[in-house]
Amino acid sequence: MTVIDTIPVSEALELRALARRDIGRFWEMIERDRAHLETWLTWAESATFESTHDFLEEQIVQHAEGRMANYGIWWNGRLAGKIDLRNLEAPAETNVGYFLAAFARGNGVMSASLRALARAAFTRLSVYRIELVAALGNMESRRVAERAGFAFEGIARARVIVHGKLHDAAVYARVASDP
Repeated sequence: MTVIDTIPVSEALELRALARRDIGRFWEMIERDRAHLETWLTWAESATFESTHDFLEEQIVQHAEGRMANYGIWWNGRLAGKIDLRNLEAPAETNVGYFLAAFARGNGVMSASLRALARAAFTRLSVYRIELVAALGNMESRRVAERAGFAFEGIARARVIVHGKLHDAAVYARVASDP
């Protein structure tokens, strides 16, 4: 499967496949926003430059191989976050993950990015279902899902681990036939 390298969202916003040249900027974003990110993303707590480098290197390879779609969110010329689709080889089991830097929050950047990525996945990548799982208490992420047109499907008990503890999760999905 060929993955899309750039997805235009608006004049000021685009999704661009992360590349090796972006690793330093990506690390700086994590360092700057670590306190907020680690609230729900356990990996942020212990991330080092080396672990981040290795993580992104692997995702860059998976993107090139068409196993995942891995994008930096570029807003007004700055790296503002990350969004990815995993499990592309299983079009009914594709799932999405994302996070956004503090400077871009509250501007509709993530909702617009998620809508654009879902549209591209359905029209250009032969995906027909995208699942989004967020810890039940992660209201910020849940609101993004709802604004991007993902339907709430229910609560999965003990579905995510945050800081070593199991949490229930809200499960959302969007399918190709959704308006």
